[in-house]
Amino acid sequence: MLLTVCIAAGVIAVVLFLVLRQGTPGKDASQTQMRMAGEVRRSPRVPISVPVDIQTAEEHFVAAGENISHGGMLVHVEASLSVAQPIEVGFTLPEHLPISIPAVVSYKKGENVGLRFDPTHRERHSIQKWVDTSVQDKAAKSGR
Repeated sequence: MLLTVCIAAGVIAVVLFLVLRQGTPGKDASQTQMRMAGEVRRSPRVPISVPVDIQTAEEHFVAAGENISHGGMLVHVEASLSVAQPIEVGFTLPEHLPISIPAVVSYKKGENVGLRFDPTHRERHSIQKWVDTSVQDKAAKSGR
């Protein structure tokens, strides 16, 4: 019985690997790798152009915010950050008060760095509300 379950799990893993490895037309390899690693976008991305203060245990950097979602942010930064590195992020959303929230570097591709916000931090609610409002405003303007 245990052997049958192990074999079935192995077959499923191989099939998933082969399907995900092929990727999706128009997607680059990093997006395919993120899907393989279980990273799935759970909320929409909203383009944003704001300065982002990043504080590590040792240094302070200023990055350029590119987009934001409920759970994280894409920034462009010329500083050296490592995947899984904990940081503190500070930024101001348009028409909003400043936000400071703990985050972790979730991926890095050149100078583009994905940040994942602390899911338990109180500022997550403010970010989610702002993203949802931005998405609704965009939909209303486009007539959807």
